[in-house]
Amino acid sequence: MTKNTIKFISSLQLIIIMNIKYPVLFCFLIVTLLAREKLHRLNEPVVNSSYDPKYTQQELYFDQLLDHYNYVDTVTWKQRYFAVEDYFNPQNGPVILYICGEYTCPGVPDARKWAVQIAEKTQGLILVLEHRYYGKSLPFGNDSLSLENLKFLNTEQALKDLAYFIDQNKNNHKHKI
Repeated sequence: MTKNTIKFISSLQLIIIMNIKYPVLFCFLIVTLLAREKLHRLNEPVVNSSYDPKYTQQELYFDQLLDHYNYVDTVTWKQRYFAVEDYFNPQNGPVILYICGEYTCPGVPDARKWAVQIAEKTQGLILVLEHRYYGKSLPFGNDSLSLENLKFLNTEQALKDLAYFIDQNKNNHKHKI
């Protein structure tokens, strides 16, 4: 087996484990894996593309838990996300969760309008979540990058951010979900 095959199998094992607790996240990860394997040029704009959708991104914030593993301390901070509701049909439209990586999140990037195209064709809602400690999602403001505060920047907290974000949107019926 090649190194890429081994990495892909390891990723699938992670997805299978996560499917038990987070089916929405499971679907997103499958799409992400397929996109990385087959569409490695997602950062490049499509040349001569006539698709130029008209949509509005709202920049929003919600109260995210600082430490998902401390069940006594419920300190929160403002995590930034974007919403594209232009095509959403709350009766039967899907929710497309786009996760920005470890960079300042611009919402749906110009080079990745495939998410908008999917939303338009399926009457979906796009929610774009910015990663903690990047862009405007700084739990401690200007002090976020101090050594003491960086203890909350890890994979486990970031994955729990996604689960909590999904739960809060569903439980509070945000965006008519």
